[in-house]
Amino acid sequence: MMLRPRLTPLVLLVVLLGACSVERAPSGRPEGPAATAADSAASAEVYAALRLYYARVTARDWKVLALSFWPRVTVTTIRNGLPGAPQAGEVETSPIEALIQRAAAMKDCPAGMSAEMIRATVVTYGPLADAWVTYRAHCGVTRDSVTTHYGIDAIHLMKHQGEWRIAGLTFTHEIPGAPLGRP
Repeated sequence: MMLRPRLTPLVLLVVLLGACSVERAPSGRPEGPAATAADSAASAEVYAALRLYYARVTARDWKVLALSFWPRVTVTTIRNGLPGAPQAGEVETSPIEALIQRAAAMKDCPAGMSAEMIRATVVTYGPLADAWVTYRAHCGVTRDSVTTHYGIDAIHLMKHQGEWRIAGLTFTHEIPGAPLGRP
């Protein structure tokens, strides 16, 4: 009787992985020609659009804030039990129109609300841009109750007819035990 070696799933996986190669693309813009002056100009325009977005959040003029977004944009986060939101820990995706409507009805910050961009990293390619933004927000019912929190906004933008607007927004608040760097 002749024994034939048997390939176990683990051996098979090792053989398959050994046949693969991993290549790493440089960070930043997609492969192609080096950054140009047009890329620098586009980045400056994106930073301006981001500053305008945070100024509009602070102004709490919700109809004007909507102008920072393309229609029907999706905003995604993992909720932390805020009133009117899904249960804590659930992923919430909302069209921007519903989120703005909910924000307009919110009475949580009558004494003060502001949001500001602390730092951002922007990558552009033609009419597309991605921004990774660390923000600081203040909110309170009375002047004595205003609290500050930090978080990350991952923002996708698209330029159309000369205007940069948000095409998608995903955010999270600062994670306990993993603080964001302070300015």
